[in-house]
Amino acid sequence: MATWVSFATRAASFVVLYPFVLRGYDQTDILFWLSVSLPGSMLALVDAGMTPTAVRFFAYGVAASEEPSKAKWDLGAVIGTVRTVYRVLTLAALVISIGLATWVMRNQPQLPTYWIGWGITVLSVTAYFYSFPHQAWLQATQRIPELRFREAKFQLSAMCVSAVLAMIHVDILAIVLVNAASLFALAVLHIRSTRLGPTGHFWFARTRYDRTVAKDLYDSSWKSGVGVAASYGLNQGICAWYAGAASPGIAAQFLLTMRLLQVASQVSQAPFYTKIPTLVTLYSKNQLQAVVDTAKTGTARAMWTYVVLALGVSIVAPELLRLLGSKTTLMPASWLLIAVMAIGFERCGAMLVQTYTITNIVHWHWLNSAVAMLAVLIAFLIWPFFADISVPISWGACMLTLYVPVGYYLTYQLLGRRNVNELLKKALLPTVALAAIYLALHFIKIRLIP
Repeated sequence: MATWVSFATRAASFVVLYPFVLRGYDQTDILFWLSVSLPGSMLALVDAGMTPTAVRFFAYGVAASEEPSKAKWDLGAVIGTVRTVYRVLTLAALVISIGLATWVMRNQPQLPTYWIGWGITVLSVTAYFYSFPHQAWLQATQRIPELRFREAKFQLSAMCVSAVLAMIHVDILAIVLVNAASLFALAVLHIRSTRLGPTGHFWFARTRYDRTVAKDLYDSSWKSGVGVAASYGLNQGICAWYAGAASPGIAAQFLLTMRLLQVASQVSQAPFYTKIPTLVTLYSKNQLQAVVDTAKTGTARAMWTYVVLALGVSIVAPELLRLLGSKTTLMPASWLLIAVMAIGFERCGAMLVQTYTITNIVHWHWLNSAVAMLAVLIAFLIWPFFADISVPISWGACMLTLYVPVGYYLTYQLLGRRNVNELLKKALLPTVALAAIYLALHFIKIRLIP
């Protein structure tokens, strides 16, 4: 529940804050405001799967501390090693954030307020990243509601204050500083919270760096890190490239469109991913038909959720922006159609692969890497002919030629041809329906909002 509240608060900014910013500021300010969020988005790339791994290690260490003779690792060694690893990662986050800020600012007006905004943003993002191991500790010690509700309260407060500032049309720097202040405050409170609770004393006990623990951490997280770098990292890298290389108008369009599409994709995952614990339990009991039925239900709900959200982004959102008098718009209709279809195919393949991972065999690292390299190659080759639209074309081509077929093959090995065909039908039917509905609404000139 707490996690959903936190996510809903983030999504609410599209309703509460975005309309005032998009209507009240020019394209240069909008681009600056959108682009300063890129360092924060890059944190998942720098983290490289280490936080969920640290959560597992912390949880094991705390539980094993009650019976030290049975512990695989000393809890002090786990804490000391994780803290040392994150000092290095925090330095990497700082360097990447500075490089990203420098790259983007070369394409923006050299205004003192913009440089101040980037400088404060880099520091706040780095401070928040430094609190990642503390957040992992809170999760491992069963304090997730406290963590998520705190984040939700600060995000909601920052969003409301920013909306008021945008309404009265203050300098865009003030809105950026509000968000940075919330990150600083959250970092301080997360770090402080590690002292509280029945297990807080462990964090400040004698700790040490242990190479064996470090190796185990690396072995447990590298596949996840490679997968994140090749998928999420590619998306954020493209956004950073647009922000630093394209004209302010095109860059603002692209960043706004990608932000909306990413939210649509993330929200639509929930109906399927909430089924994963059930799928694992059913598989452990060898109830394969129940696995198929549960996966079909989750897949259908997830894909139809995506259809609704994708139509909202591609059909309703442009009309809302026009009515609001926004200074920027979304990407052209043809770009949007290909992009929403590409993400739809990506969702199809991802759910097939995720179904197979209930066997505890992971393929994300090599599959996402192969898709990313192929997508970059295709986009590079066809860019002279298709320009901006090369990005969604290359992504959709990779999904159809690699991601979905690999997901089909893996799930076929697990469930058999008939069952995987039923599962694929549940995934593809909504995607095809999405294209048909979009084309009908666009070419027949039907407007959902007068």
